[in-house]
Amino acid sequence: KELLDGFKRALNKGNIIHSSPARIRRRRIEGLMGMLAAVSGEHFDKKRKVGDKFERVVASADPHGFNFTQVDDAEKISEIQVQMPDQQVIPTSVIVNVSPLAIGHVLLVPNIEQRNPQVLNKEMLLCGLQLLAMSLRQDFRLVFNSLRGFASVNHFHFHGLYADYCGLDSKFPIERVDRSLVAGSIKEGHTCVELLAETQWHTRGFVLSAGCK
Repeated sequence: KELLDGFKRALNKGNIIHSSPARIRRRRIEGLMGMLAAVSGEHFDKKRKVGDKFERVVASADPHGFNFTQVDDAEKISEIQVQMPDQQVIPTSVIVNVSPLAIGHVLLVPNIEQRNPQVLNKEMLLCGLQLLAMSLRQDFRLVFNSLRGFASVNHFHFHGLYADYCGLDSKFPIERVDRSLVAGSIKEGHTCVELLAETQWHTRGFVLSAGCK
């Protein structure tokens, strides 16, 4: 509720969000994968121009480059205190995505003032899992993309998305693909590695799962 209400407040102000999610057109793609095509003529045209071009997947943060401490106050939704397993608390800033892919598309930036680079490590992975556990909605997803993987800002952040608002019926299509067990289990306290069924998906991939209650 906090994330969605904050997003809608920003949307209703009219001058914060650059491209309207209401103007994104979507249609189902025929086939077994459950894929969805989406297009918005203004999404890329109106994206924030940060001027950074990255040549490596891992790069140190540029003290002179754009980072999320520079966003307008009107883009800030809230700050979430994330309780980590070691009792450490990580303040996580929630910022509206000014070029959203759907209603409720936000950015979550742990330790925003530290300006950490866009590299997923153990601490940030655990922080992301804790954030997911705080949401009561089963369709809430966190997405991470690296430099050279379409990340446009080298300042650590997750994308927060609601699958239902993306038109995806509560799950991403890849979540519905059958898997074969490689090792481990999904019992509480355990982890497992599974392989996506290649007959149902267009690329090979591993799925790593942490068991829960």
